[in-house]
Amino acid sequence: MPGPASMAKQLVEIGSASFSLAAGAEGDRNVSCPGNDFVISGGWTTTDSVLAADTRPTGPSSWAVYLINASNTDPASGLVYAICIK
Repeated sequence: MPGPASMAKQLVEIGSASFSLAAGAEGDRNVSCPGNDFVISGGWTTTDSVLAADTRPTGPSSWAVYLINASNTDPASGLVYAICIK
């Protein structure tokens, strides 16, 4: 019989979307859950100089992260993601 950890893994999916920010730019970057999943959390990842000022659900199946490119000379890119349950 599967344990709780393996059962939870079957219920969780990750939605993701790439983002890009021009030098010194900022704004919301949005991501949706796959299918009819419900969002429970979200976040972002990058190797560039990007700060997050806010991260929040924007609906039952979507997440937004307000990102700021701290560099005034270099563009930035990365990934925003939503953690969702089926």
